[in-house]
Amino acid sequence: MPLTHTCLAVFFGLCLSIGAAAPVEVDPVRAADAEAAQTTAAAATSQQDTAKREDERQDDDEPASGEDEGEANGNSDAQDDGQDDDQQDAADQDDADDADAADDQAGEGRPDPPADVEPGVVELLDRIEARMKQIETVRTRFRWDSVQVMVGDEQQYFGTLSYVAKTPARFHAHVDVSFIDERRGEEDRQLIFDGSWMVDRNAKEKLFVKRQVVRPDAPEHERDPLGLGKGPFPVPMDAERDRILERFKVTLRPPMEGLEDENLIPAIRQRLERSVRLRLEPREGVRMDASEIDLWYDRETLLPQRIETADDRGNLTVFHLFIDPEEHLNVDIDDALFDVEPPRDRGWEVQVEPIENGNGRRG
Repeated sequence: MPLTHTCLAVFFGLCLSIGAAAPVEVDPVRAADAEAAQTTAAAATSQQDTAKREDERQDDDEPASGEDEGEANGNSDAQDDGQDDDQQDAADQDDADDADAADDQAGEGRPDPPADVEPGVVELLDRIEARMKQIETVRTRFRWDSVQVMVGDEQQYFGTLSYVAKTPARFHAHVDVSFIDERRGEEDRQLIFDGSWMVDRNAKEKLFVKRQVVRPDAPEHERDPLGLGKGPFPVPMDAERDRILERFKVTLRPPMEGLEDENLIPAIRQRLERSVRLRLEPREGVRMDASEIDLWYDRETLLPQRIETADDRGNLTVFHLFIDPEEHLNVDIDDALFDVEPPRDRGWEVQVEPIENGNGRRG
């Protein structure tokens, strides 16, 4: 079974068994998004404070000047300033030469971009790749929407994602709130990947499903279950430019195109309006369930904000990340979150499915 089918079958198949909860009296989307709005506002405030501190630091670093000092130093200062300017110009030229040499060295050995890549895409992907390499861990709130157009079904999940961007990548997603058929439910569901095994642990249903989805000897680029076009939801933290361009046709799109009528709270709408958006379409011969993947990145921080995947049937998966760059990046994450051992308490139904042959398939 393909990786995407496997993960979706684990998660969405079990979601249909959630019992009905008491109906809410308010718009469930906006009620649940209130927490996301608070997170977004906190992130924006943090970024503004950082910018303000940087401005103050630059002001403090500026040299003091005044008419009395200038008159006292006279021509001597003018001569010194001229020498300083010459030295600074030479230093700036050296820096520029070093930067050009570094760029040339960085480009050595990299394949030329495909001919169909439009201007600006390669530069943006380079910046995103460099930004993602600065990130070792992420812990943030998320909103996860699943829309099945043919049957008119929409499910929403809210929770916390803990992600470790090592090789192999590991993640722990704890879903604590759901909206199914416009009913709010309190959840205790964990989706865990330890580098080889994917676990869906549902405490309410006492159901533990463990599937081996990555072979221990799999190549590096196949070991991220949340990579683009993989897994139950994509988290584009492994943003290698050459591999993206090899697998996808990439174009720039207006950030709010097609979202004009979407029921977004103001805080989310504002953060998307100041984002950059990339559309990825699988190239011929690339096999995956998604027919399109749209990625929104914050224009300044280059952190992922929204990931939307669509299949040939029009079904959508939309994943919002509410990352505060000051609070949620490169934080300590407890290794115990990635424990994939079955529970020892009585009353649990446990299913374990290892990979049983070299093709990555179960026998």
